[in-house]
Amino acid sequence: MLAAAEACDARGVSFKMVPDLLEIRMGEVQMDHHLGLPAYRIKHASLTRTNFVAKRLFDLLFSAALLIATAPLWLFICLLIKLDSKGPILFTQKRYGHKGQVFEAFKFRTMVADAEKQIADVKDLNDQKGAFFKAKNDPRVTGVGKWLRRFSLDEFPQFLNVLRGEMSVVGPRPLALTTGEVEALERDFGETAKKRTNILPGITGLWQVSGRSDVSSEQRFGLDLYYIEHWSMGLDLEIILKTPFVMVFGKGAY
Repeated sequence: MLAAAEACDARGVSFKMVPDLLEIRMGEVQMDHHLGLPAYRIKHASLTRTNFVAKRLFDLLFSAALLIATAPLWLFICLLIKLDSKGPILFTQKRYGHKGQVFEAFKFRTMVADAEKQIADVKDLNDQKGAFFKAKNDPRVTGVGKWLRRFSLDEFPQFLNVLRGEMSVVGPRPLALTTGEVEALERDFGETAKKRTNILPGITGLWQVSGRSDVSSEQRFGLDLYYIEHWSMGLDLEIILKTPFVMVFGKGAY
């Protein structure tokens, strides 16, 4: 590389290089001159205490305001679910949260009551290559559930998880314990897969506003890591502002 740099310099050609380390770790690599020599320092991405407090305060205020403003819609959805099929209105599922802690995530029920017991029967219908499971024609989805999913209204109860401190408004989606997604991510991406749990999981996120379920498993993982490594309040606000348009048009939702 030094020889190539000298050859370029002799001919007035600009020489630039990107080490593999920078490509892999992206925003986590920083230059360190502590020893008097230029060196690479790996700074593992996670929110500082100040950033975490600011993000948490925003989550509380935003979630409380949204829940109050949408209360009539909640009641209407509850009525539709009850009239459409037998079973509870809310669906709870154990998911991995911050640092791998397990919590109960809330959603409006969009499937038949015993859907989780039938997961093995629909594995072959998976439309996603890789770790994530999504099926466009999942026979377990109810009539009302199909429309709730199309406009992502089934996710609304997760604002209760935000108030409880288990989730954030924006962040990587929390993965379920029973679907095998976590194990598949660790198999495909090794120890790097655990970085998804460096921050609170979110209701919406970067890949949700970038194509939703039409985004491949590899792209989802890459977008999740990009968000973690480049977090800012401005990025959160941009994702939140884009989310309603994604919900209305319903592209990639199933």
